[in-house]
Amino acid sequence: VSNRAQGEFTPEDEALLVQLATIASLGLLHIAQRAEAQRHADELSAIFAAMGDAVIVVGADGAFVQTNPAVEALFGVDLTHRERHDFARRLALRRPEGTPLTDEDLPSSRVLRGESMSSERIAFTTMSGQDRIATVSAQPLQLAGAPIGGVLIWHDVTEREELLQRLSQEQTRLQAIIENAPLGIVVADDAACVSLANPAYEALWRHPTADAADAPPTVCYPDGRPWPEADRPLSRCALRGETCRAVEMLLRWPDGAERQLLVDSAPIRDAGGRLTGGVAAFQDISERKRAEAALGRYAHEQAALYAVSSATATWTDPDRLLNVVLDVVLPLMNADAGWVLLPGETPDAAPSIAASRGLPAAFLAANATAPVEGCPACTMIFQGGRAEPVPHYVANCTRFSRALLAESALHSHIVIPLCTGGRTLGVL
Repeated sequence: VSNRAQGEFTPEDEALLVQLATIASLGLLHIAQRAEAQRHADELSAIFAAMGDAVIVVGADGAFVQTNPAVEALFGVDLTHRERHDFARRLALRRPEGTPLTDEDLPSSRVLRGESMSSERIAFTTMSGQDRIATVSAQPLQLAGAPIGGVLIWHDVTEREELLQRLSQEQTRLQAIIENAPLGIVVADDAACVSLANPAYEALWRHPTADAADAPPTVCYPDGRPWPEADRPLSRCALRGETCRAVEMLLRWPDGAERQLLVDSAPIRDAGGRLTGGVAAFQDISERKRAEAALGRYAHEQAALYAVSSATATWTDPDRLLNVVLDVVLPLMNADAGWVLLPGETPDAAPSIAASRGLPAAFLAANATAPVEGCPACTMIFQGGRAEPVPHYVANCTRFSRALLAESALHSHIVIPLCTGGRTLGVL
């Protein structure tokens, strides 16, 4: 602002005004840039302070020139402007297995040598006496190719390490339980491939006789039919997420040896509910099945004895008595047919069938005229001998024609003498 009239400004005055305007513009630009830089610096400071990991800036002389609040929260002491070796001694920096870190191995020493670190585990003790573990990452800072310090980032993994340790302990205990469990335990992946099997499971798949040939068994249904692998309990739980309870299974070896199993299986799912496999437990119930069969047989035998005793006490007709004997004996023997042979009136006479079950009429009719020579049953009657109750195959019979035997559909029979007072009365 001037009191000079128009036209009174000299060129020198105008040049001075231009210079003043330029200086003022540069000043305003400098002020604006400085404010912008300060704003960025404040933002970086806020980010630095808000970081959850402990961040330490190391100067070229090894001193900690700047730290964020997480450092004091982690170590229990403000480390700003502290000497790094003092920091290492006060916090007992060491490797996770307990070996103290040497001065050369300190993260600050390594970063000053231009080395980088990535998530290396270091243990330490806080000022309050708590033992902790952190993963340390470090990056050197350089200016014109020369190191001027570095940045250290400490990430506290104590809780994770404790969880991993507990998980490892649980896995060890679980492994010990599985390895020593009396039940056969097997784990399969989501393709139903076995990933873990304990010794008891492997023993179930070995032949019951120690010196038998090492041939794998066939997995069967309880009735002896082969069991497709896709329909077995382990496959059903691993592939389809089904749960199977108390399913009976039969293992049968090529030589006829068998083992009966009871199987329980369940699917394995991850935290999200996704099917990841299955687990099955196998119990050998062969002895139990044999005991049940023996008890059942004993019950049938007692019922048979009672029925025969009652018939003997009630009836005097031999034919009715013999029919009762057949009715109770055939189920015990799991037989399809049976008959009682009594001697003829003379030694040369053919034996007669006094009672029968399941025999065709042609067989009954042919018995009266068929020769007795070579027949073990008839020979036993006439000679009063005894024989072990072992199967005699009908195909070897000398009494009846091949056509008659084929029509009867009989395969084999067991000969049991009916004796009293040392004398053979007949043959069952």
